Amino acid sequence: MKDSLIGFSALYGIDTVSFYVVLTHSQKNTILRRMTEHKKAFFTEEDNYERGVYSYRSEYLAEQGIKLRVAKYGNTPWGLYILVHPALALGNTDRAALYQPNKENYKKLAKVVDTKLKKYEVPVQMEKMSMLRADVTINLFFSNGEFVCQYLKTFRKCLLIPHYKLSHFREDDHKAKNPEKANKHSYKQFCKSAAYFAYDKAAQLQMIDKFPESLADKHVLRLEAQLSSKAIRKWINSDDFGKHRKVLEQLVENGAEIHKWYLKRMGLLLGEHLRYEDAVKMVDGVKNEKTRKHMHAVMKALGYNNANLTNVFRRLDITPRIAKKALDKFEKIGISPITVPNDSPIKRLPGLADLIDENIRG
Repeated sequence: MKDSLIGFSALYGIDTVSFYVVLTHSQKNTILRRMTEHKKAFFTEEDNYERGVYSYRSEYLAEQGIKLRVAKYGNTPWGLYILVHPALALGNTDRAALYQPNKENYKKLAKVVDTKLKKYEVPVQMEKMSMLRADVTINLFFSNGEFVCQYLKTFRKCLLIPHYKLSHFREDDHKAKNPEKANKHSYKQFCKSAAYFAYDKAAQLQMIDKFPESLADKHVLRLEAQLSSKAIRKWINSDDFGKHRKVLEQLVENGAEIHKWYLKRMGLLLGEHLRYEDAVKMVDGVKNEKTRKHMHAVMKALGYNNANLTNVFRRLDITPRIAKKALDKFEKIGISPITVPNDSPIKRLPGLADLIDENIRG
């Protein structure tokens, strides 16, 4: 029950935002020249004449919340890609902090970013660039790290959203110092227009030696809905697209609904996660024999390594109609088919919907 979550709290906001602007040949050369002035922070990601793909990155302003990339992909024009961590850019050195946009702090953010970019002779201000992506984020804080561990295990057992694929850190993508450890503490599925990312934020910050004092005795499950411009449009007033502050404010305002939209499709809003033996007893009370058998079979199959709801339904030859009927019944009795191991020190996990609904406002 939620009462067992002593010290639980939540924080919501924006983690990162990325922007894009097309560059002329001259502008591209100028910015690249400025980027290479700091050689230790300059990286060639790809330089492939045959594929027509070129990508160069600067990490010089990374500690100030800004990363730059100049790139050309095939027949597309040269462009400048700016990745901004608003909280960091505004001077908050706590890497777990999130940005809650308003008129005053957005004006300050735009001024800070534009000032930094002037040194690279960037031709336009941030407000005139196109918004490519925004990460709508929730930090769920627990005093007991076992909760973070168990919730991540539930993600690994969830449904794969149609047309989405699983994503893992790899040695060659240079996105994690220790890909194996990063994969252990995270879960991500993605498509062309969006991704859903759940991970142990405290573990991630420890891996990069950026663990803040604010997280002492705390454990953080971070949930990120990483939305491209196409996905962003779904959650905002159409007339406001292009007005960056209003877009970010609406994304945060709709944060709970955004996350629940993804979690529902992943089968993670059905109810509490009980210990397997307790869930079996609950399912034993289902009157319809066929439905009850399917529910038992699904729970049992989920106990195997690398099993998730998607491949379990396929392996058991359960049709979409029957699968929906079983999941609807789980929801009706208030539990998830994804259970907590019998030997877990935690007897039950509250459903994520309860945590988000009750604490989305902090």
